[in-house]
Amino acid sequence: MPAEDLAPAIELFRHRFLQALRDAKPISPSKLANLLAWKHPGFNVHHSGEEPIPPTK
Repeated sequence: MPAEDLAPAIELFRHRFLQALRDAKPISPSKLANLLAWKHPGFNVHHSGEEPIPPTK
């Protein structure tokens, strides 16, 4: 992983992902506001060096 601070990228992803959910209608505008108010975004970009689990078919 790069040594740079990834917080701005995580926050951008978080906002765009949640906006996409709102636009697709699985979450309401009030739920979106609630999720955006959380201090911890809930997204993690940690890579422990392990191989990812392959997708199931």
